[in-house]
Amino acid sequence: MTFLYLILAAFFAGTGLGYLKFFMLGVLCDQVYSPADKQWVIQAVGAIITVGPCLIYAASGPLAAAHRKFRVMFFSGATTAALLLFGALTGWAGTPWLYVFSTGLIMGIFNPAKNAAIPLEAAYGKRSTELVNAALNISYLGGLLGGIPSGVWLYENHPNIGALTAILLFALAGLCGGLCRFQDESAHLQPFFPSVYNLLRDSSYLLRTYLVYILVSALIWGLASAVSLAITAYAEEQNLGDAVACSLMSVYAVIGVVIGCAFSPKLTPWRYRTIIISTSCMALVMVAIPLTSQVLGPAGFDLKPDLIYRCVGTLTLILGVMFGVSTNLIEGEYFSLIYREKKEGTGAALLSAGTAFFAFLFGGMIGLSIHGGWVSATTQFYWLAALTAVAALLTFKLPPNKNTNVT
Repeated sequence: MTFLYLILAAFFAGTGLGYLKFFMLGVLCDQVYSPADKQWVIQAVGAIITVGPCLIYAASGPLAAAHRKFRVMFFSGATTAALLLFGALTGWAGTPWLYVFSTGLIMGIFNPAKNAAIPLEAAYGKRSTELVNAALNISYLGGLLGGIPSGVWLYENHPNIGALTAILLFALAGLCGGLCRFQDESAHLQPFFPSVYNLLRDSSYLLRTYLVYILVSALIWGLASAVSLAITAYAEEQNLGDAVACSLMSVYAVIGVVIGCAFSPKLTPWRYRTIIISTSCMALVMVAIPLTSQVLGPAGFDLKPDLIYRCVGTLTLILGVMFGVSTNLIEGEYFSLIYREKKEGTGAALLSAGTAFFAFLFGGMIGLSIHGGWVSATTQFYWLAALTAVAALLTFKLPPNKNTNVT
């Protein structure tokens, strides 16, 4: 049952984050800015919600290393729900940005604990880390699948119910995380204050030893986060559909990621070759998305918007497949390696912080560039593709394949 609770915790956390991101996008565009600002506000929301895990890293790693994972997940999920309850009751007192930032900050504690439970569940349930990581990624992203359009629809139609829904989702994430208990976890725990003291040393060691794993995975996550938001806003700007329909572009990506994660364990014998190919394909698809829209649009074949929408959606799905394959193969081996060294708490927090940093960096960079008029809704894809090509080149530095499954 522990595996099921862990999957449900990932599902509700993913649903909550995807839901809140797009629900608060509506709040910000209506109450603070205007709908015309959506191109840059959507990237700013994505950046602000991910900066928290970077800032909380000094605490999240030691917390995941010192305490049983179920306690960390329960209290962080419950605290997020309580914060949003206060915001809903006070009409988002202060500024809506505060609740976006605070949610990311607190979930920056929840997610490392969830990730640190992956090798524990693999050992406890005698499963491969690739299988456990794939199941959690599928569940997490499956939550995003429903959370994104739900956040848009409920804000536009029932904003009061929408706020209560966000509270419920994070409360359920905390509850399910609180049921994830592992019998053999104590041998891997370290006292909190020594963990804080050793954080710099352990982080330095992990970066020296597993830098390429951390860097490539974090880069791909950050770029995928930025491009998924870019596709949603771009589709709306090109009049390919209404706000809800365009938000479903992220759903195409999530479906692709689910397919990629589910299929990736079968590609483990060709791990590094597959990572290189799939990351390179991500860069090509990023370039193809705006080109397809332009070629099929009024300046080209002048097809109907719904047909262009389907073509862009298909490319987005392919992008998701390539992302799911590459990240699951990288992370599966990384989690196995850090488990063997009994550093899964710090290691998982370090990966989460790196992922959050690059999501913040790329989202903030694109948002500011669009707001300043330095890049357009179209050229942003070319910049993101160039950065993805850099990540693809870094995959050549990954070491030879090893049999690192924790079984």
